[in-house]
Amino acid sequence: MSNKDFYLHFVKELIKFSPRLGKNEQKTAKFLEAYLKEQGIPFIVEKFHTSYPKNIKTCLVVDDKEIDCRPTSFVDGKITRKSKVINSLLDYEGGANINFNPKSDDLSLAQHYHFPSLAINKKDLVQLMSGEEIEGSIDVERTGFLSKNILVGNKNNPQYLVFAHYDCLETGATDNASGVSTMMGVIINHQELLENCLFIFSGNEEISYDRPQYWGRGFRILEKRHPRLFKEAERILVIDCVGNGETKLSTDEEFVSECFPIKNIKKFRKKILVACADLKKLYEIYHSAGDTVDQLSESHLEQAARVVVKFLKNR
Repeated sequence: MSNKDFYLHFVKELIKFSPRLGKNEQKTAKFLEAYLKEQGIPFIVEKFHTSYPKNIKTCLVVDDKEIDCRPTSFVDGKITRKSKVINSLLDYEGGANINFNPKSDDLSLAQHYHFPSLAINKKDLVQLMSGEEIEGSIDVERTGFLSKNILVGNKNNPQYLVFAHYDCLETGATDNASGVSTMMGVIINHQELLENCLFIFSGNEEISYDRPQYWGRGFRILEKRHPRLFKEAERILVIDCVGNGETKLSTDEEFVSECFPIKNIKKFRKKILVACADLKKLYEIYHSAGDTVDQLSESHLEQAARVVVKFLKNR
């Protein structure tokens, strides 16, 4: 792969596997492994079992007219009322629902729920709310697969742990092919960092059957298997959603907890940082088909890599 526009090229390669769930996530992992081998970079693969809700058939019919929708639930069921139409960017525990992302012009799978639910595009709200008869049905299948965490660098006594998840819902250019591309570029171009850092390409971040938090399973698996690494690392950096603006390092406790929901988050939160860029732009295409490579720029991805390298070199 050419060094010219490396980061954007790498993102484009990753989104060929989208949505990166189940078998497609496994294909993505194989691609990452093959690239590391090609570059002569040693790595360790740690496998773990997980599962996700695979869409079998989901539909929404309003007054005999079908509305485009996607499942956002872990269970099957039917929806026959429009009283539970909710903003998917807000927390909700009120039962079966139809949800939409008010910031997005695309159909956005912002959240998943443990009761029947489906997502629609906000442009279809008028048709939904003006309808008389509503019939929504969700048919999903719990589908198991073998996920992987791919470890690169110092596994014995790393000063820094660096994470980027490679799975995604829908297209996933910003979330999080951008982070994977950035981390891969840092590894390839600054191999001296492998002496003091452990880089983790993490699988199964987006969705699993874990409760109470269904996201972040790959992170928690590594934490469970290697508690000493988390305890002894000086800092932990999570690269998630960069390249769509200037990258900054956030230590906001609530944001860190959302991005990196490990079991002992309270214990380690003060040493965790998240490298992220323009969150406003992110929510406009969050977990949607609109999260394409057009959202990113090579200059912003290069800047993200510089921020990461500067942090890891502690200067």
